Amino acid sequence: MTSNHNQVPWKALLIILLVSIITALHFLTSTEHIYLHSIYQRSYYIPIVLASFWFEILGGLATTAGLSSVYLRLLNQTLDC
Repeated sequence: MTSNHNQVPWKALLIILLVSIITALHFLTSTEHIYLHSIYQRSYYIPIVLASFWFEILGGLATTAGLSSVYLRLLNQTLDC
């Protein structure tokens, strides 16, 4: 029998992995491909929803706060061009 405590690390790692992959795709895709950026932007909802289900409201809020800081950095980089 597996306890909930043992499941938390892989769930958190999966959320971090999803955020990292989506963010890498954002940073590596040229701004000419705006349709891809729209898809990537909406893909950020997946880790937020997963964190909300797995870690309740605080997990969803923490994920949202982390993603907001990452996305603001992406916007700052894009606007500096």
